[in-house]
Amino acid sequence: MREKITNSVNMTKPQLEVKNIFKSFGDTVVLDDFSYKFDRGVYVLSDPSGAGKTTLLRILCGLEMADSGTVYKSPYAKTVMMFQEDRLLENLSVMANIMLATQARSKEQKQILRVRIKEALCGVGLEGTDNKLVNELSGGQKRRVALLRTLFANADILLFDEPFKGLDEALKQQVIAFIKPFIESKVVIWVTHTPEEIKLLGSYTALQL
Repeated sequence: MREKITNSVNMTKPQLEVKNIFKSFGDTVVLDDFSYKFDRGVYVLSDPSGAGKTTLLRILCGLEMADSGTVYKSPYAKTVMMFQEDRLLENLSVMANIMLATQARSKEQKQILRVRIKEALCGVGLEGTDNKLVNELSGGQKRRVALLRTLFANADILLFDEPFKGLDEALKQQVIAFIKPFIESKVVIWVTHTPEEIKLLGSYTALQL
């Protein structure tokens, strides 16, 4: 039986729920009957490599199909994922990359967002980079641009796959302090091999696959 994805109209349900998710690659089982109800809040996955963390995120955002099980989402919930790879458009500017994730259509909306994006770039230590091409940035700078692009997509469900990879401790603290208002009242699933970093976000729920 293949995975079922449904949009629940029952508003008493959580925004995201998975039931009995099973996934294997050949003879290797990576997810075995995983079930969970995700309400608003931060959830941390820090299992060892190969435990199925990235696979679960890919299933939740529709890039991978489970072999069986069900994914329930609110019909109003938008999902976005930040990958381990930055996946930026190297020949476009920082501003253009982030703007692509927004749903701004009118000239006025775009002007407002450009101001907010410049402020956000300052907030994560990237002031003055808005017109730089992505291929001119360092690895850590690209990582922060990818993070802001994810946040400016304005999704209800945020999936982060090792978002702070390559950032030093001081930058992690600065970035986390800045992004807290962006992730309030959202479902946030955070994959990391250094769970200490997530404590900077405040309260969270530790998950095991």
